[in-house]
Amino acid sequence: MIKSLAISLGLTLSKSAFTRLVTLTNYDADANSRDFVNGQKTASLLSNKQKRLLKTLADIVLPVSDSPSASEVGADHFVEYAVNQLFSEDDQEHFLKGLMTFDNMYTAFIMSDGPTQKNIITHIDGDAFKPANSENPSDILRFYTLFKQCLLLGYFTSESVMTGFLNYHPVPGRYDPKVIVNESSLLFVTN
Repeated sequence: MIKSLAISLGLTLSKSAFTRLVTLTNYDADANSRDFVNGQKTASLLSNKQKRLLKTLADIVLPVSDSPSASEVGADHFVEYAVNQLFSEDDQEHFLKGLMTFDNMYTAFIMSDGPTQKNIITHIDGDAFKPANSENPSDILRFYTLFKQCLLLGYFTSESVMTGFLNYHPVPGRYDPKVIVNESSLLFVTN
């Protein structure tokens, strides 16, 4: 299911990344337990400032619309969880280095107004997924690519999005050959 979801979202997962993502069954987006894995307190690699920056970035990439924002469903906490628990040491290093570079280059990013923030992220997003930048990406582009992949995965696999907006059914339902499908029908996702 994760593989088909990744394909439908346009994500590419290596075998090692896919293996790490399969371990997500221990993830809990509840704000009171997000620092715990299997009952053990975990140390976060991110400072509070970096967590606020990730939350701001998450809400710019996936803002409130007819569906909830990324932070409303806990996708920003999922990114933090992925960095702390799922990333290899190499990916953690690149993520943190890119996050620090982004923070240094755009020191007033969090204090900026919404349109300025959106313009910065739109520019980075446009550069991050260009084929010319895939061979030797900058620290910021590598960070942003990892961030966006985790954010989208965390968002689209959250319970509220899966059940409220994607019409997810964990097991096949009854056979109903006369389902009316039109433009206002919800997207159907199943495993």
